[in-house]
Amino acid sequence: MYSDADSAEPIRADYSDSYSLDVSSDAELRPGKLLESVFSDTPRWVNGLMKIRNALVAPFGLKTGESRVFRKAIVEESEREAVLSNDDKHLIFTVSLSVLPRPDGVRRISISTAVQYHNRLGRIYFALIRPFHRIIIRRMLRRITSSVG
Repeated sequence: MYSDADSAEPIRADYSDSYSLDVSSDAELRPGKLLESVFSDTPRWVNGLMKIRNALVAPFGLKTGESRVFRKAIVEESEREAVLSNDDKHLIFTVSLSVLPRPDGVRRISISTAVQYHNRLGRIYFALIRPFHRIIIRRMLRRITSSVG
């Protein structure tokens, strides 16, 4: 995940993770479409968690509902990677989904997250949601790979 595809400069992150699964499928795997599906076709339990999250953060002036990053357009896209990013008052949240071919014909789908805190609220907020983030991203990655191959 890079801040600019031409410069190949890594994004500074206070937290980052990456999860990958391999897919043996001839289906067309467009990173932008896959990333959109990750955030637009979420399971009911994730939608429930997001409603709770939105109710809890609204008093702090953080983005909620339709204004969340999950409804935003992709900020960078290539044949192999799509990137979503949202800059809120407490942190910058960036998600990359890449599809990379391997020599054996299998393709690796990876979802990477980078979080840069702006302030103490960002650190506290992400400390509280980090366990849910890990579960949600892993489950969404499995959903993608099971749907394509």
